[in-house]
Amino acid sequence: MSSTPSAFGNIYRINLDNYFIDPAVSNVAGTLSGFIVIDESLVGVNDPDYNRSTFAGPIAIPNWITAASITWTNNDPTDVNNPSITKTMHDASFPLDEINWRVKASTVANGGTFDPSQEFTAQMDTFGLANGIQFTGNPNGGFTNVSKMVQQFYQSEGTLQTPVSAPVAVPGPLPVLGLIPLAWYFRKFKKNSI
Repeated sequence: MSSTPSAFGNIYRINLDNYFIDPAVSNVAGTLSGFIVIDESLVGVNDPDYNRSTFAGPIAIPNWITAASITWTNNDPTDVNNPSITKTMHDASFPLDEINWRVKASTVANGGTFDPSQEFTAQMDTFGLANGIQFTGNPNGGFTNVSKMVQQFYQSEGTLQTPVSAPVAVPGPLPVLGLIPLAWYFRKFKKNSI
């Protein structure tokens, strides 16, 4: 696990902002972007998925990913078959509910671990988000080199390339112990102002 100031609670937002849409593969004009939020405090000691480096299909989005969103923005006003859309884990209808997640063997070699504070794509072999309708994740579970970091959407696809934006540490919830001094000061302030 990575080291971060405790106020941030080891929560990281990873912006998925470097998708390449190859016109030879996908006849669409637009952009693909998104993000995931990883809370390292929710990763169990024996979590089989966090450092998974074996081939496998999609899995349910694990609890340590606390938020995920992906957006297709169509730049062609005449293309009615691929409308712009954003999907999140918390959508009422057809939310993102699966993920292709496989870290590189070199990431976990010699007791290493995935580190969300470091460059994301350099650590990953396969990644893709899915809701089973508009976004169908990674084809073939990334078994081939050309499909490893592919995100499918509608009948098209984009490849997440290195690098994506630097991960951003996100402040976590205020610890309960932090509320005690806050309540004491609030009460003292209230007494002095009467």
